[in-house]
Amino acid sequence: MIELRQRKKQLIEEREYYVSRLNRTTRTIKKSADAAFENLLDFFPNVNLEKLQNIETFHKGISSILSDELKTAQQELSLRIDELEKEINVVTKKQDHLLSPDEEYTVFIDTLIEYSSKIKNLKLENEYYKKLLIAREEAKSKQKELDEVKEIIVKELNNSLNAKLKEINDFIHEDKRTAPEISLTYSKYDYKVFDNTGTGKAYTNLIIFDLAILSLTEIPFIMHDSFLFKNIEKEAVEQLIEHYNSMSKQIFIAIDMIDMFNQETQDILQDKKVIQLTADKLLTKKDWRGRK
Repeated sequence: MIELRQRKKQLIEEREYYVSRLNRTTRTIKKSADAAFENLLDFFPNVNLEKLQNIETFHKGISSILSDELKTAQQELSLRIDELEKEINVVTKKQDHLLSPDEEYTVFIDTLIEYSSKIKNLKLENEYYKKLLIAREEAKSKQKELDEVKEIIVKELNNSLNAKLKEINDFIHEDKRTAPEISLTYSKYDYKVFDNTGTGKAYTNLIIFDLAILSLTEIPFIMHDSFLFKNIEKEAVEQLIEHYNSMSKQIFIAIDMIDMFNQETQDILQDKKVIQLTADKLLTKKDWRGRK
């Protein structure tokens, strides 16, 4: 049907072209008529009519020659227009036949529509599948980029933490003992302790890690309970108290005895204390130590 429509359009355009030419030719043939020069005398009394008649006779001779050629062209154009009309009629009949199909054509068209619908659906599936593949590739690419960014960030965190751990460790242990080391990946961590694996060193390394996190993050404060200090050697606790005192963020600690530490450490603790409890000065009104 599409091909027939295109063909019919071409034939109609061609026919209109020849019809236009035929009309122009017909008008040209009808234009030849006798000129009435006598009327010119009313406006131009001295005009030379004889000379004008001679010119008109010459024009008639030329027109006579052209007239034969124009009539021949007129016939040829009419024949061509008739041929185009016949072709247009043939195409129109084919269109009518398609628009009013018999039973065989109806079955064919129904089947054609069915398969066309299937083809359309399959094409859509293919398009969506291609888009899915592209999306998967983009997701893989983005995941790879994300993993690379994560790796860079974790590496930077790892380096910053280990540098701070060494700095605090060297301050606490004047004899420059081996600092603990953090090994970070995106999914796990390993806090490594070297040489001394005793309880006191473990608690010291825990406090060092807390102080490193406090220094490198927005965390506003930390708290250390008294049991952490009991197994740490005296000199290390004294250095820890000095480090606490040097920080601008808040650090809350609980400590049982201070007489064993040097005077400087005792002065810091006395100056910074908020509450001091004894056997007589209890935190609560009720003494929970009794059996009753």
